[in-house]
This record gives sequence, structure tokens and C-alpha cells, in this order.
Amino acid sequence: MRDAASFQGNAPFGPRADGREPGQDDPAMNLTEYLKPAGTVLFIAALGVGYYLFEHRKRPEPKETQSEALVIVTKSTNACFSDLVRVTGFFVPRREAVVVADQEGSRVTDLLVTEGTVVTDNQELARLTAPPQIPGQPQRPGPQGPVSLKAPAPGLVTEVRTIVGAPASPQAGPMFRIAVNNEIELDAQVPAVHMSKLTSGATVRISRDDAPDLIGRVRLVAPEIDRTTQLGRVRISVTNNPSLKVGVFARASIDAKRSCGVSIPKTAIDHLTVQVVKGNIVETRKVRVGLSSDSATEILEGLEVGEIVVADAGSSLHDGDQIKTMFADELDRTRVR
Repeated sequence: MRDAASFQGNAPFGPRADGREPGQDDPAMNLTEYLKPAGTVLFIAALGVGYYLFEHRKRPEPKETQSEALVIVTKSTNACFSDLVRVTGFFVPRREAVVVADQEGSRVTDLLVTEGTVVTDNQELARLTAPPQIPGQPQRPGPQGPVSLKAPAPGLVTEVRTIVGAPASPQAGPMFRIAVNNEIELDAQVPAVHMSKLTSGATVRISRDDAPDLIGRVRLVAPEIDRTTQLGRVRISVTNNPSLKVGVFARASIDAKRSCGVSIPKTAIDHLTVQVVKGNIVETRKVRVGLSSDSATEILEGLEVGEIVVADAGSSLHDGDQIKTMFADELDRTRVR
């Protein structure tokens, strides 16, 4: 049998070595056991808050890269250009013949033509009374009857400045004006800066108010420029036309120079450079330009017919940028739909 001392030292209900009664808890152990589940909850809550903040953080706006940019392009074509010089002027006779009275004292007895009459050479225009004999002067040689005024050249009577019964005097100026051979042309004024471009034979389109356009050619480029106005003059011949009237105002476009070559829109050029697209890659090139129209420009060097260029040279593209392309005509069709 065990002794009583041995039994008491091992009994669960006996006094503990630290002086506490059996069954009394350790405070440190109690605190630890309490904090473990609380810490776990806090840790999980912190993870949840962190995840929420991460997912709802403010993100920068995604920037569209050049590879994503859609760029409108166009293809260079072959076209002809004209350097047009625009002028204004009035229709005048190419050559003019005038008829005047030879002596003082006569009067018009018969007027045989009117303005617009086409006359032949030496055709009678008017008859005048014989000039009175001046006392003290020798008698005039030849017949002393009525005087006949005749056309000095064939052509169109453009002006009649007399009537029946009117006195005829050399001091009064021409009684008749005739456009020789009925040739009427445009006398136009040209700014001095354009005079050096013009040559005889250049094609001209003439426009008049309320009348069909006419086609003419430069006949004469005047060698002198007015010092005051800085305007030169050109004569533009036209085919005889019954609708032409001397003194009528007209506008004209002179085709001073004509050239055919590579053509691209004006908007595709920026400081003498274009942006060529090859395999969706941008390449900047320098070009030499020639003539231009209202919407297009001629390219003399740096570009071939059929090459693709960026339609708007004002974009922020650079060499090597990769782009998506759409042709301008495709964009127009899309808009129509």
C-alpha cells in the first residue's frame, strides 16, 4: 500500500506547488486564449479592408497608344495643275479706223449707217453739204458739190457721233469709229507681279455677266508697266462673236503655266513634309512642291503616284509610329450610311 504522503502529492485535488488551489486558471494563459481569436478576426478584417482599398483605388485613365490610333489616309494620284492669273478688262477693237470731216462749215445731210453696221472698204457713210467759199480765198479745186464720207477699211461701225443737220468740223473729233475687220478683243489689266508669267498664245477663259464663257488666247503682252498703278496690260483675242460689244466688262483666267504630276490634298503637307504610311508604319519625308489648286498640291520630288499619306498633316504622329488606317473615301461612305 502507498503511504498517505505519496497519495496526497499526486492527488488532483491537493494543493498546487504555486500555492493556488487545484482548478484555479493561470491569468497569462487566459489572456492568450482570449487574444488568439480576437487577433485572427482583426487580421482578417485588415485583409478585407486592404483588398477593398486596392480594388477601389483611383486608377489613371488608360492612354490610347499610337498603335491604337485610327488615322485617316489618302493615296497620291496623278493630276494636272494650272497656274491661273485672274484679270479684268473691257472689250475693244483690235484695230480701229476713224472718220472725220476734212473742212469747217459743212453740215450732215444724209446719215447712211448706224452703230453695229458692218461696212465694206470705201463704203459711203454720210453726205455733207459743200463747205462755204471763204471770201478772198482762191476757189477749191475739184467739184464743189456735196461731200461724201467713206469707210477707210472694212469692219464694224462701233460709234456714230453725228446726226442729220449737225455741223461737221475737224475740231469735233471722229464722226465714225470702225473696228477693222470686225475684230474685237479683251484689253485686260494685270498686276505687275504676274506679268513675267505671261506669254503670247496662253489659253484664256473669259466670263461675262449673263453670257456664256468664251475661250481666247493672249495675243500681246505689253512691255511696259504703269508706274503709278503697277499694272501691266495684255490683249486677248477671241473668235468673232455677234454677242461681243465694245465696252463690255469681262473677267478672264489666263492659263499661265500647266503641269501634270503627283497630286495630294493640301492638308497632307506640313512645312514641306508629308507622312507616308508603309505597312501601317509612319515615315516622314521632305518633298518639293509645284503648282496647286484650291484643294490639292503638285509634288515634284519625294513622292510617287499610289503611295499612301496621312490626310491631315497636323496630327502628332512621328517616325516609326504604328497606326490603324482608314481611307478618306471610306470615311465619307461610312458617314453617308
